[in-house]
Order: sequence, then C-alpha cells, then structure tokens
Amino acid sequence: MSGRLHAKSKGIAHHLPGRTRLRVPQQHRTKDKLESVADALRNTPGVKSVDVNQRTGSILVHHHEHPSILQTFEKTLEESSGELFEALVEGGSLQFAGLTFVGHFIHNFVSSANDQVQQATNNTVSLRTIAPAAMLALGVMRLKRGRGEDLLMSVSPIVLFFYAFDLYWRFNVAEKPEPLQTTARVEDCQPAQAT
Repeated sequence: MSGRLHAKSKGIAHHLPGRTRLRVPQQHRTKDKLESVADALRNTPGVKSVDVNQRTGSILVHHHEHPSILQTFEKTLEESSGELFEALVEGGSLQFAGLTFVGHFIHNFVSSANDQVQQATNNTVSLRTIAPAAMLALGVMRLKRGRGEDLLMSVSPIVLFFYAFDLYWRFNVAEKPEPLQTTARVEDCQPAQAT
C-alpha cells in the first residue's frame, strides 16, 4: 500500500527539497539494521548520498528533488526492513480510525489513478482537485435534498464535508514540503568596514 510514508509521518524528522532526515526509533538503532537500510537507500534511484548516525538514530538522505521521492523511499524501506518501515509510519495515516481511514483509502486510490489521468489528459485534469470537489458537491447535494430512501440520505453532510476537507488537506497541504526558513541578523548583512 503506497502513500504511508509522507512528510508528517512519525519517522520523518524533516523533508525538504533535496534532503530528508529519517528518525529511527531507539529499539531499531542497531548498527546492522541502520547500515542495511542505508545501503538500500544508497541504491535507490534519485538518492545522491546517505549519512547515518547510530547514536541519534538519524538517517540523512540527500536526493534529487522529485514529488514522489517519499514513495520511492517507502518501497525501498518496506523491502529492506519491513519492521523498521512500520516503526517509521506508526502513528501515521493507517493509525487513523473511522473517518480518516476511509479518507486514507480514497487518497491512496486517487493518488494511484491520478498519474494515469494526468498522462491521458496531458496534465490538464488532476484528481487531486476533482476528488475533494466531488465530496464537497455531494455534501451540498445532501444538504439540499429532503427526506428520502436513497443511499446518499444515509450519509450525514458533515461526514461528506469532512471527507472533502480531509482529501483536500492530504493532496494539497500535507504532501508539500515545508519551505526552509532562515533568519539573518542585520549585522551579518552589512559589509565589513576596512580598518
């Protein structure tokens, strides 16, 4: 199942364009396991270099900037150490109960179909905007309808609005890397005076 490793996963310390730091839980910080995972990541397409710090449980991956790089890491981690992969995503998307689990399922389905739709439509149609809009439209339609016996009447409009928000968030906010913020002091920006 793809899409489980994302920028907000428990095991992602930070994810920036060209650089991702994985934070390995204490119980998985054995030298053999960390080196095995690091070697697997080094052989992953798009990866430039991998640095490991066993003491802190940090695996720093320098990689090419690519929107689906975390899905590539996910496949590599799942194949090299399924147990470690589960620890990195624990508390992530599959741990949601009830409503968000359905949102996660829809997200995975739409994500896999979106690539094919974008290829077929020459990048003019994106399911990342259509799926949340469809849920929102269903919610509005459900609000406008009177009492009836159809399937849509059994679903609360609040639930449909929640799915619309959840899908929009997953597709358009949660998957975007956070920008690197730097601060500079005024003294650092002024030219040095010759003496």
